[in-house]
Amino acid sequence: MENLRIRVAWVFVALCLVALAGCGRAVDAEVDDLEVPDNAVARVVLFAADDCAICDELIEGLIAPLQERCGAALELKTVDIGTTAGYEAFVAAEVLLVGEAGRWEVPTVVVEDTAFVGEEAIRANLLDYLKCVFGAGGNDWPAGDALSGINAQPAPARAVDASPFGGTADDAVESCIDDKASAVCASPAPIFVLYLSGSDCTDTCERTRYDLIYLEGVFPQLSFEERPSEENYGLADALGEQLGVPEDQRRLAPAVVVGEDYLVGDELVLDNLRARVAAYAESGAMALWYLIDLP
Repeated sequence: MENLRIRVAWVFVALCLVALAGCGRAVDAEVDDLEVPDNAVARVVLFAADDCAICDELIEGLIAPLQERCGAALELKTVDIGTTAGYEAFVAAEVLLVGEAGRWEVPTVVVEDTAFVGEEAIRANLLDYLKCVFGAGGNDWPAGDALSGINAQPAPARAVDASPFGGTADDAVESCIDDKASAVCASPAPIFVLYLSGSDCTDTCERTRYDLIYLEGVFPQLSFEERPSEENYGLADALGEQLGVPEDQRRLAPAVVVGEDYLVGDELVLDNLRARVAAYAESGAMALWYLIDLP
């Protein structure tokens, strides 16, 4: 009898281990099938963006039904990475769990020390993982201070064409161009950035775009303009020639031009972008691309 009890105990342990190993695997579970206990709370962080259509679809199709199903048993922090504080939390959580920034995209869901990156991974794994969380009695928020003080309020829409100095971005650009003897045309000195995105670099380009949105919050005098790379090869070639960029790198996307810096590839990481922009904080950076006459 004692041996039988031992065997039963080991079978139970084995079944629990199998169940835990199943956390994170793709499943076809429906929200309505999720068993919600009365004495456990699942804490989930959703990193999204106000202008992310896939994020909206995920929230409407999965997150909102989950909140309705779980009620108080699900605590959700929705963090908009389009805000300065939200992006800093996004980067901090990424470094905490991955060891470096620049690997995640939106939407991303973090449950304690586990991250599901992208809509497909979230839809495939989150429900099954929540079963394990509830079965284990709940979970804590991710370690560290990355999410302290973050609320779930959506960020206000970013005025893309607005200039921090009044009027439109084009007006400010023209005023700088008129004063060709100086790179500074206002105080604080404006920093104009050209961002060349590409249709074949979705994840990398999107991350660079959010880097620049974040930097607009850090540097109020910064304004970036986005143009499709494929439609601006001539401009990229001319800027590359003027700024000493090797020919094989002039048409790469994403690319960022700020002042006399033309950044591509491994140069496009947040810390490097921030350092390059900071270098123009006192002098400003003109929109050189408006000064180039193309054939």
